Amino acid sequence: IVIVLTVSPPKLRGHLTRWLFEVSPGVYVGKVSARVRELLWQQILENIGEGRAVMVYSSNNEQGLDFEHMGKNGSQRIMMDKADYATKLKSKAEA
Repeated sequence: IVIVLTVSPPKLRGHLTRWLFEVSPGVYVGKVSARVRELLWQQILENIGEGRAVMVYSSNNEQGLDFEHMGKNGSQRIMMDKADYATKLKSKAEA
């Protein structure tokens, strides 16, 4: 599992270090069960505030991984040719 946080509260960063290694500021890696991964993601959703979060984890699909994201970064998850991609959307301010 890899989790990347930006503009996150210290409480959330501290919680993640109980389960994962912080290899760079805001970047957490480790090996956890699916249940722990889901619980960590729930904690992120409840505590991220104005920040952003991306979680990448192994999955039994063609790419061998899947991801979740949360935050006001203008990203949207779409399906294209049976593969997942994240695409940046222009914010209303840029339009």
